[in-house]
Amino acid sequence: MSQNGSQPVAGVVFLVVTGEQLRAAHAVAAHLPSPALAINPYTGLVAPLADVEEIERPGQFRVTPRAILAARRTVRRGLAMVPTARSALIIGQDEGFIERVAVAAARGAGTTVVMLSEGVGRPEGVEGARRSWVLDVAHRLLATCGMVAGRRGALGSSDPDLVLAWGPGWEQAVRGRSPQARIVVSGSPAADGLAQIAQPPGAGHLLICSQPLIGPPPAPPPSASAAWYSWLTEVARTVDPRVRIRLHPSECSSLYPLPADLAALRDQPRRPLLEDLAWADVVVAPYSSTLVEAVGAGRVAMSAAPPAFWGAVAQNAFLRDARLPSADFRNAPETDDLLRRAAAAAHDVRGLRETYLSNVGTASERAASAIVAGSASPV
Repeated sequence: MSQNGSQPVAGVVFLVVTGEQLRAAHAVAAHLPSPALAINPYTGLVAPLADVEEIERPGQFRVTPRAILAARRTVRRGLAMVPTARSALIIGQDEGFIERVAVAAARGAGTTVVMLSEGVGRPEGVEGARRSWVLDVAHRLLATCGMVAGRRGALGSSDPDLVLAWGPGWEQAVRGRSPQARIVVSGSPAADGLAQIAQPPGAGHLLICSQPLIGPPPAPPPSASAAWYSWLTEVARTVDPRVRIRLHPSECSSLYPLPADLAALRDQPRRPLLEDLAWADVVVAPYSSTLVEAVGAGRVAMSAAPPAFWGAVAQNAFLRDARLPSADFRNAPETDDLLRRAAAAAHDVRGLRETYLSNVGTASERAASAIVAGSASPV
């Protein structure tokens, strides 16, 4: 099969280890000219993407020499199954060690590596891995041997051949992390469903989106996490039909140390994010990528506190944009006060959307086109 009658269509392999990555892969694959493959180097999965309906990353995965070799075998087996010599490996991020092992294996096979951004990413200079000189030395040795790509915990440091960004507002950060990559603003495939959401209801509905704030670095300081959950508890106790609280999927896990006072929220039936966004006029969150999706849906997004309060983890272009309103939750703002702040910022929603979440409704198609075009070029 050929693209435009000349270049062979690339065999596309999606590395999927989370449900979010799987949904994005399905959305993009619907616009590819040939069936795609799915691999999970954590579990050894290699299968046609169309046959993979759910996936879950192991929660207690240990990186061992055996795990590294198994991951490389999975990648090579997947690449060997694609129907053409020109192939592309699609990843959502390269912060994870096994993901960087997969990138190195793909590079060794002459495969184009594409990062289909799955979130806003951590800012420059913030590394998720705990610092350890032993691990750093081991990582450098493995990198020298071509067993792993990039740097520990540094998003984009594997320098993919192609990065598909959510919007032009992220290009500077991408370039700083991946200096050799070609950058294409495709938008977020996961956000295409936002195009079907109607205009805000105008009923003064406030959606508060929480996110996992307790954990290893780069989580915010414990004092910030405690203050957030304290405020969330107070809001939950107040019966206001205009307010909804939405927990992050990770917070709904029995393994997450959610404060006992919020256990009732965990037990409530969970609505799809699109349903909650359709209900809302205003979305408040600490520093979640849900805020970007909110402006993509035409809602006013509001950070729950200035980025400086959350530490370096919240220092990204979107949160630092002067057009994004902020309300300090530590002052226990009333719902009416939050809605007044949001009304004053409503005129900036469209500009924020164009800057940070472009092509809502066509992102999947644009991403597929960029993958095919990028993989048809020599690595």
